[in-house]
Amino acid sequence: MNPVIQHYQTIFFEQFEKLKFLKFPVELYEPIDYALKAGGKRLRPVLTIMICDFYGNNYQDAINPAIAIETFHNFTLL
Repeated sequence: MNPVIQHYQTIFFEQFEKLKFLKFPVELYEPIDYALKAGGKRLRPVLTIMICDFYGNNYQDAINPAIAIETFHNFTLL
């Protein structure tokens, strides 16, 4: 894989792993937790961060929108 994409994936994964979602009731959140931890390339959030950085903005400002995009995408799959 492209080292530039890997760089942004690392940035995203580090922030995404720090998230702690409310997990009650367990029956509701167990499938959601599974879907979010399933992995994948996570290209949508990576592109969000990369484009922000490309246009000279602080990519840290794009972390939360990137997480929102990935979370929303996973929820549409459920």
